[in-house]
Amino acid sequence: MEGCPLYFSSTKRSEFGDKRGLPLFFVKYLEVWKNVRKFAPNFLENLLIMTKKAFIRLLPALLLCCFAVLFTTCDGAFGSDDNPMSQIEQKFSTTPLTMEALSAGTIVVDNPVVGMMYTKNDGAKTPVTDDAIQVAKGDKIAFYGKGTSTAGYYDSSTNYTKISGGTADVKVYGNIMSLVDEKGFAKAKTLTEENAFRRLFLNNTHITDASGLLLPATKLTYGCYECMFYNCSNLTVAPELPATKLVDECYTLMFGECVNLGSITCLATDISAEGCTKDWLLNTGYEVTGEKTFNKAASMTEWGPDESGTNGWTVKDK
Repeated sequence: MEGCPLYFSSTKRSEFGDKRGLPLFFVKYLEVWKNVRKFAPNFLENLLIMTKKAFIRLLPALLLCCFAVLFTTCDGAFGSDDNPMSQIEQKFSTTPLTMEALSAGTIVVDNPVVGMMYTKNDGAKTPVTDDAIQVAKGDKIAFYGKGTSTAGYYDSSTNYTKISGGTADVKVYGNIMSLVDEKGFAKAKTLTEENAFRRLFLNNTHITDASGLLLPATKLTYGCYECMFYNCSNLTVAPELPATKLVDECYTLMFGECVNLGSITCLATDISAEGCTKDWLLNTGYEVTGEKTFNKAASMTEWGPDESGTNGWTVKDK
């Protein structure tokens, strides 16, 4: 018979099959199975029991491995005690520049650029004007630029935007880049205009805490933060400065005359640009009676606040 070589009509067993026409490999399988059933009638049951016991013994180890992977991932995403800034970034990177009122009063923006907007307690966006924004204690005022049309808030020494303070004490937090990229600020890391935030909080004596303020740009521009917090005399904690390569005059007088400022973190590793830290800590922390801490990148062996003539700081590696 021609055709499939595994089946024959003959009643004789052949090298291809038996008299029932079954394939030889299947016949051998049946014989093996019969022997298993004969000498080990509970083979399947015992196999399942053994598998179950082995799984139970391995389960704790498997769970430990899963938790280890989970905690490692979370540590990388949310930060750890050794890297507190990563926790701040995770918390505030998607939050626009925000002022939270610690007392009732007003928040004032002098000479706002066209297109600058704010929200009050997550309400509708409203154009910023020279009129004072009335706030109660706990109110949150968030600031935005118009799309990406505004790359900076300083035009000249007589024409610049300044969040001058008003009468309400505030803490400032959130991502400064919401002023230059309304929707994509969470991922914005580059400044494009010179003097972008120069004098932005100049003389604002009502800011007490900027520890949650993100200045995430790693590519800076000339004068971008010059005099940004100059004479913010009640500021106690500065925002972290993550940029490693500084540019000409980027930090000039940035925290000058912040006489109550006692904590600064700057991770710069290249400070060779002209005037990049000129007087940036002029009289900073002058009225602080306790320890004043300057946190630096570990690779910067000679970097510290004394670069600007300010003494009495404890320098630590970040």
